[in-house]
Amino acid sequence: MKPAAKFLRSNQQLLADQPLWLFSSGPTGQGDPNEIMDGWTFPENMEKLLETIKPNDVILFHGNIDLDRLNFAERMIIKSVKATVGDYRDWLVIRKWAGRIDLDLRNERS
Repeated sequence: MKPAAKFLRSNQQLLADQPLWLFSSGPTGQGDPNEIMDGWTFPENMEKLLETIKPNDVILFHGNIDLDRLNFAERMIIKSVKATVGDYRDWLVIRKWAGRIDLDLRNERS
């Protein structure tokens, strides 16, 4: 998302000095999200930025496509790429990842 990318670029020096975890929300459908995306995890045009801010982890989660929330052009794109419509977010995986972040932060403080 453009606002998130702008935030990372504008604050990269500050973020480089902080514990940081990043995620992307992407593919829908069954299976491993990284396999669905052929190993893609994060936008390629931001790879240099990742080298600067050095996040603790970068992960790709399954996404959600709700046609009712999309405009006409977005619906046409979804149709043209034959994306699977629906909510494929795996909340258990997301909670486990958040739990690991919590544990990491607790360990840093002790």
